[in-house]
Amino acid sequence: MRAANLRHSVILLLGGKTWSLWLSGFLFLVWAIFGYAVEYVKGIQWRSPIRWSIFGPYVFLYLATIMFYWWPLGLINKPLWGVYALLFIASTILNVTSHKKYPQITAYQRTAAGSASSR
Repeated sequence: MRAANLRHSVILLLGGKTWSLWLSGFLFLVWAIFGYAVEYVKGIQWRSPIRWSIFGPYVFLYLATIMFYWWPLGLINKPLWGVYALLFIASTILNVTSHKKYPQITAYQRTAAGSASSR
């Protein structure tokens, strides 16, 4: 799906459209390449503990991409822009709160819990 977004960005750029309409696809490409290189090529553990030298650019590129997908909508339809803003805020809150660390359950605790429930 995102490849289609890049294709649309190329079409808009070559069609002479304003930069605010085509920039997001190229920012997404940069963000995706950066994320792929960090996660899969180099295999760097950067989330826990947070490595700020990777976390900073990763979050900046992500937010810039989202902003430039969102920005043109404000030029087209203000009410839809507001709806998108609310959905973005809700998804961000859900994403951040879903990354809580839960205590590790050991095999002994699982066995003890299983035997207690079978009584």
